[in-house]
Amino acid sequence: MNNRRLLSYVFLFSIVLPIVSFCIGYITNMENYDKPNLFGAIKPYLFLFFAFSFQSDIKLRNDIINIFAYSLLALSITIIILLTLFTLDLVPFEVLYSFGDQNVLYSIGDRSYGAFSINRVYFHSSPMLVFSLCYFLNEFFDQKRKVFLCMALVTSVSLFISGTRNNMIMSILPYIVMFYINGNKKIKKCVIAFSIIGFVYLLSQEVVLALFDKTETSNDTKLGMFANYDVAFSNIRTLLLGDGLDSYFYTERGRVNNTELTYFELLRRFGLWGTIAYIFLMFKPAWGLLHRKDCRWLGLSYLLYLVMIISNPFFFSSNGMVILSIVLVSYYNKVLGRLQTNPTHQRSLETNVERNGEVLLQEKTQITTRSG
Repeated sequence: MNNRRLLSYVFLFSIVLPIVSFCIGYITNMENYDKPNLFGAIKPYLFLFFAFSFQSDIKLRNDIINIFAYSLLALSITIIILLTLFTLDLVPFEVLYSFGDQNVLYSIGDRSYGAFSINRVYFHSSPMLVFSLCYFLNEFFDQKRKVFLCMALVTSVSLFISGTRNNMIMSILPYIVMFYINGNKKIKKCVIAFSIIGFVYLLSQEVVLALFDKTETSNDTKLGMFANYDVAFSNIRTLLLGDGLDSYFYTERGRVNNTELTYFELLRRFGLWGTIAYIFLMFKPAWGLLHRKDCRWLGLSYLLYLVMIISNPFFFSSNGMVILSIVLVSYYNKVLGRLQTNPTHQRSLETNVERNGEVLLQEKTQITTRSG
């Protein structure tokens, strides 16, 4: 039954909705397509079928999440090393910058928010670090081992020094939520108190206001995009049916077919009908996982990621689909969370399965002997 539900979800998300949107756009909005390429348009969505590669194997599913978390930890360490090389001038800035720019891996430099300034290294895949942060925090609370807290701190530092508003906020927010969820009354009071004090302090230093300053370059670009979308949505056809998957529209940056404003872009491409469907499909797993104690960390990290993509375009990419496939497998397989968060339980379960198999084999042998 779970396999059927997963197949229905993936087929609707990756095949039906994109193809219908592409066809609607091509029929009603042909002038906004340069070289229509259906396969090229839906190719990123097809990565969601990755979920079926470890759907039937419990141990493999468990290993995938472990590998995913520790791979992101390696990315965190890489970010910290690069920033160290940059800050201490151990490697010329031009070398670091050109390597990241030519290979489309990362951007490096400095960034200021009011009186607060920071050297930063931003990897395009760094928003995914919110998953490893929640994972290591969950392991810390579950196993009571400080090494996991250290890994979480390393991940937080790398998120913070990425320098974007999204990443900096998410380097702190999971701690507040996880400590509040897993702490006793005293810890919960401390979390609330420190959160209020920290927010008031940042507000007094005008850092919070600077994060959302309209004159800041990134904010100014996004505000300009709002005006472009307002023009696009003034067309009732675009609002209801959408311009179509992979279609172009005009902005201050020229003619583009994608922007950082994921949810606005979703509405422009798919219209109200498709946006409502996708919002339901995107948030359904988060809601389900948050209500399961064994997978709450994954539900939380996925929900935070859905918040981050408000101004991040990578959800509807191959990376985003791989993340969603991991979330979906956990959502449609309840046993995964228990195995993931409790390795001792996993070993015990595997041992019991082996013992039960031996018992069944012995009984079968005895029956065969008697029959003989």
